[in-house]
Amino acid sequence: METIKIEIVNPKAMNLLRDMEDLKVIKILNSKPIINRDSITKLKGSISKQEADEFNEFVNKSREEWETIF
Repeated sequence: METIKIEIVNPKAMNLLRDMEDLKVIKILNSKPIINRDSITKLKGSISKQEADEFNEFVNKSREEWETIF
C-alpha cells in the first residue's frame, strides 16, 4: 500500500475520488471541505448584523433546550 498527497485543482476531482472510495479502490485519509472563495464573497453581507445576532441567539437557545431534553 502506498500513501500519496495530492492537490485538488478541480472540484469535480473530489467527486471522482469519493466514488473510488465507495468502490473500495482507495481510502481518503484526510479530507477538508472544499471552500469556494467566490461563494463566500457572494454570501458576505447577505444578512445584517442584527439578523445574525438574532439567529445566533435562536441557535443557542435551541441548543440549551435540546440539552435539557437529553
